[in-house]
Amino acid sequence: MENLVSRTAQTHARLIKAATQVFATAGLTGATTREIARVAAVNEVTLFRHFQTKEQLLAAVITEAIALQIEALAHHNDWT
Repeated sequence: MENLVSRTAQTHARLIKAATQVFATAGLTGATTREIARVAAVNEVTLFRHFQTKEQLLAAVITEAIALQIEALAHHNDWT
């Protein structure tokens, strides 16, 4: 069971990473779920099992980006 949860989390992370890349290169309107799924190396149906809409996927990308920024700012003393 733990392996399934891990695999699901990995797929979720791959989809967010792929969406980040596709949104960055194609823009919000040019990015397609088909292309995001291709870049993530999953079936488009798998994408929709994780995110019901492209907008939900975009929200996950933005949330991830904000979390990374907060993490970086939390350790500002480590900046050189």
